[in-house]
Amino acid sequence: MVSEPVSLTEAKVWMRIKDFTDDDALVTDLVKSTRRHLERFTGLSFGTKTVEAILDIEDDVELPYGPVQSLTSVSLRNGTAWEAVTEYVLTGNTLKVYGKGTYKVRYQAGYIGCPDDLKTDIKVLTAWQYENRGLKLQSEKGKGVSEFPHWNLLNARLYKKVVI
Repeated sequence: MVSEPVSLTEAKVWMRIKDFTDDDALVTDLVKSTRRHLERFTGLSFGTKTVEAILDIEDDVELPYGPVQSLTSVSLRNGTAWEAVTEYVLTGNTLKVYGKGTYKVRYQAGYIGCPDDLKTDIKVLTAWQYENRGLKLQSEKGKGVSEFPHWNLLNARLYKKVVI
């Protein structure tokens, strides 16, 4: 379960929807799907959640979907079993273990307070999807929308992790 950084009320205020509750479930779903999309785009967690990652580690590794709030457990695969590991160092989002192998890492991740510019992106994309729901990309007959919002204008692009 993830704490959503943008509430239904915040999204409806942004979209100027007053005294109308028929689409509340739809708006809630759009907020959630937009947050998940932007999390995949940036490689970050916008709301607090528990993450379990299985990683092949040779040295230090940056844990995915940070920022990391706290580490719950680290286990090393030994054949078909997992053995708890107590010797590791967590610095920010970087985990250092003392031995190569496949590790299962469980941790709390996400912004405690999502940055306002990322919340704005969620509201912008939610509103765009709400206004264009049911439409497909422009067809030969000229019906539909011509393109999605310009991703290069979103604040989220400044948070996107670059993996080399």
